[in-house]
Amino acid sequence: MNARTTSNTADDDEALILASIDRFLEREVAPHAHDLEASDTYPREIVEQMKELGLFGATIDPEYGGLGLPAVTYAKIVERVSAVWMSVSGIFNSHLIMAAAVQRFGTEEQKRHYLPRF
Repeated sequence: MNARTTSNTADDDEALILASIDRFLEREVAPHAHDLEASDTYPREIVEQMKELGLFGATIDPEYGGLGLPAVTYAKIVERVSAVWMSVSGIFNSHLIMAAAVQRFGTEEQKRHYLPRF
């Protein structure tokens, strides 16, 4: 596999991920965002679905149970989610800030203990 093939595969993977996020947002988030925001209701069902999509492990290395997405792909996901409902992006984004700190600065023992739980 050459660099061009690898790049095309990565682009295809990103396109599939973003299409999945777009479908999720259209079907599960957009129809409920206004009412949940207005009533100040925590979106438990949406959060559970975000977990199933892997958003809470989006940037965590696969060896620790995450998706290992590149920063550019993650930024595109956050941009899409924020455009539909900013509050929801804050839920998984703040979570991943802590995961990034553990992944970057934690000991191997801490990484193996905490990252799979994130």
